[in-house]
Amino acid sequence: MKQELFNGIAKGDLPMLASTMPGGRITADSMAPSDAVRLPYETGMHSALAHAQWVVLFAHLSHTARRCAQADVAGQLKSLGVRRTQTVVISLAREYVHARDLAGALGVTPSVDEVWRTAYAMPLHDHLAKHFRELAQAYLKLLWITAPREGSPLSRWLRERASVHTAQAQAIL
Repeated sequence: MKQELFNGIAKGDLPMLASTMPGGRITADSMAPSDAVRLPYETGMHSALAHAQWVVLFAHLSHTARRCAQADVAGQLKSLGVRRTQTVVISLAREYVHARDLAGALGVTPSVDEVWRTAYAMPLHDHLAKHFRELAQAYLKLLWITAPREGSPLSRWLRERASVHTAQAQAIL
């Protein structure tokens, strides 16, 4: 993903992040070889439930980024001491790209339509903390469903992301 897209997202020109997937699908082939993170097969990774939870995770990332790009939330973030509110959106966009790369390396290929429908079905909450709590829960549920080996790169990353978003939700309250 190019820096211009991140900059556009930060300015509020937030296309559904799923539309950045080459060919409308997340695939390992769509990643540059240097970007690919090849992980060993993880238990339960290819189940329909795991696929569905990856879709939910992508939808929550897109939905939260879209919400953070809106003027009322930017004002809320500023009141909490966030000087550069667009950085929050850019960070979520980068996180989305990293999650897309991990999913692709694992052979998970949700369609843009799946992510799009799921994200737009999500309610917009008045409290930003709820969006971040739901995002943290999506990471924890993915961790539970996929059951990666304890200490594996995927396990560590999912736990770290859940922890970060839980802390963000608590800081907003």
